[in-house]
Amino acid sequence: MTTCLVLILHLAFALHGYAASVHAETLADTSVIPLDSQVYAIAGQPLILPALLQVGSVQTSLPHEVNVQYPAANGRQELQAQVLWLWDDPAAARVNYWLGGITPAHLTEDPPADRVFTTPMLYIVFPPGEQPDWLVVAGKRLKITWQKHTGLIWQMDLKSAEPTDPQIMAAVSDVTADPLTYWRAALLADRLRMTQPIPRFQKWDADLAGLITARWRAALDRLASLDIRLAQEVRRRLTLVCHIDGRDVPMWPMDDADLADLQRLLLNEHAQPDDLRLSVESWLDSQPDALFWNLPTGESTSAYAGVVNLSGHPLIVRAEWEGDAWSSAYSATIPADQSELLKIPRPAFLKNDKAALQLTAGSSRINFRINSGPQPCLPPGFISPTFARTLTLSSFRKGRYIVDSPEDATRVMVRKTSQQWELFIECRTPPGESSTADSTPLSPLGADLASLTQDA
Repeated sequence: MTTCLVLILHLAFALHGYAASVHAETLADTSVIPLDSQVYAIAGQPLILPALLQVGSVQTSLPHEVNVQYPAANGRQELQAQVLWLWDDPAAARVNYWLGGITPAHLTEDPPADRVFTTPMLYIVFPPGEQPDWLVVAGKRLKITWQKHTGLIWQMDLKSAEPTDPQIMAAVSDVTADPLTYWRAALLADRLRMTQPIPRFQKWDADLAGLITARWRAALDRLASLDIRLAQEVRRRLTLVCHIDGRDVPMWPMDDADLADLQRLLLNEHAQPDDLRLSVESWLDSQPDALFWNLPTGESTSAYAGVVNLSGHPLIVRAEWEGDAWSSAYSATIPADQSELLKIPRPAFLKNDKAALQLTAGSSRINFRINSGPQPCLPPGFISPTFARTLTLSSFRKGRYIVDSPEDATRVMVRKTSQQWELFIECRTPPGESSTADSTPLSPLGADLASLTQDA
C-alpha cells in the first residue's frame, strides 16, 4: 500500500461533569428546573446548582433570574437566583501529554453565541445568617444540607507525612485552569502543606471552583472526625502524584461518576459511622496498588516491565514465567509513589518465541505475552514493533493500553542519514477493505497532528 502524508489539525473537546446539556434548538421557554433534589451547601459559599431549561412551545428569550422561595424566621421568603451558563471553551482547549485532551469550562452570565452544549446553573446567595433547610424553585422542593470546612484533617496531619517538592505542584498546573478540576490542585496543596495554587479564571469560575473545593474539604473533614487514617488515605488517592521516568505525573482516579458517588457518601448526614467506614474501605480496596506496562525490546534473555506503586507504602513486585508451572523469576521492592523499570531474566527452559509473564504487586496483577528474539530490521533502517494505542491516565488506569491487531496496526521505520534522521510510517488495513478514503491519524502525545491517507 502506498501512502502519502497529509497534515490535519484536530482537537477533541470533552464535556465536563454535568450531564445535562442543552442544544440551541431546544431553548424554548423560560422555565428553569433544578436537576438535584438533595443539595449540599457550604457555609460562606454561594449555592450553585445545575439545572435544565423546560422545553415548551413558545420561543422566548433566555432567563436571567428565577424566583426562589425558602423558610425564614418570619415566614417564607423569596429571592431572585441568577441564571448563569456553564460551557466548554474550545478556544482554550489544549492537550496534556498524560491527562489527555483538556477543554476548560467557564461559568458566565450569558451563554456562548451558538448556545451549543451549555448547562444553565442557578446562582443563589442567601442573606447573612440564613441557612434554610429547603428551598423551592419552579415548584420543585430541594432539601439543603449545610456543611462546613473545619480544617480538621489539615490540623491532624503530621508535617513529616508527605514530601514537599515544589515540582509536584507544577505537574498538576493544567487542572488549575478549570473550575471543575481546580479542587485536585487545592487538595494536593493541603496534603503537602504548600501554598494554594492561584486560580486561573474570573469571578463566576472562581466561585464554582471554591464551592467544589469546599465540598471536598467538608467531606474529608467529616470522615476525619470518624477516622483520620481513612480520611488521609482517601485524600492521598484523590490527589495522587507519582514519580515516573524522571517526572511527576498525576495518578489519581478519573471516573467522574464514581467520585460523585464518593462525595455524596461522605456528605450523607444519615450514614451511620460504621457503615461509612466500611463503604470508604471498600472504595479504597477497589483502587489498584500498582499499574504495569511492558516494554518490547526483542531481547531473548530478558523482559522489561515498568511498575508504578500507588499503594502509599513500599510494595514488593513479583514476576513469574509460565512454564510447566508458574515459576518465580524475579522480585523487587518499589518505594511509595515511585516507579521502576524492571529487567526480568528469561528462564532457559522457555524455548518458545512467546511466553507469558505474570506480574503481581499487592492486590494488582497482570499477564503479559512476551515476544523473544530480534525485531524485524530491513534495509535501510530499523522497523519498530506494532504501536500501542494512545496512552493517557484514564486509559492506563482502565488497562486499555494493548496493541492493535496486526491487520489494523501501525509500524515505524527509523533511518539515519548523514544529514538527519528520517521517519517512515506504515499504517496497515485489513485485506480487501482499504479505500482511498481511509486515513489514520498520527497522534504524538495524544494530539492529532497528521494523518496517512491511501494514495489512489
